[in-house]
Formats: sequence, C-alpha cells, structure tokens
Amino acid sequence: DSICHTVVIDDVLFTYVPNAFTPDGDGDNDTWRMVYNIPDLANYSMTVFDRWGQVVYAASDPMIAWNGTKDNNGGDILKQDVYPFRLVYQLKSTGAAREVLGHVTLLK
Repeated sequence: DSICHTVVIDDVLFTYVPNAFTPDGDGDNDTWRMVYNIPDLANYSMTVFDRWGQVVYAASDPMIAWNGTKDNNGGDILKQDVYPFRLVYQLKSTGAAREVLGHVTLLK
C-alpha cells in the first residue's frame, strides 16, 4: 500500500535583532541590523536613539546596517553605551504591520 498527500509549505518570516555589536574594525560584528530569513518586508523603518532621545541613525532599507556612527554611517564611532531602537515594518504576504522596540549595546 501507498498513500500520497499534497503538502503545502508556507514561508514564514523569522526575524532576529542582535542586542550588541562591536564596531572596532576587526571584521566580527562590526555592524548591526535586523536579520531575517525571507524577503517579505515592506515599508521598513529603523531608528536608533541616544539616551537623550536624539536620533543617531535612521534607515529605510533593511539591508543597510548601522556601523555605530552618528549621521547615518558617517563620522566617528559613538561612545560605548546602550542605544534604544525602534523597528517598524509590514509583511508583504499578509499586510500585517509589526513594531519591534528594544536596545542595542555598542561595545568598544
């Protein structure tokens, strides 16, 4: 005997946001961004703040990572500190909006 069934596998978006990085130029963990498994993102917005609420980095492309500097990856690396962030994106497949709030530690 044998049985045949059709199996449908839906792609499910999984995301991961690291909580620390080390922009010291050694090639390991020099940049920070959200990592995801499938290209199902739309209307992406990432904003990183300093402890006083000033924006130190903003991006609308999920492939562009933050390198720890102010003014959108230009200038000197910021001081070692904890930086709050806000990620907002929409799923292309369902239209559902997602928001991720958290903090990232910049280590030197």
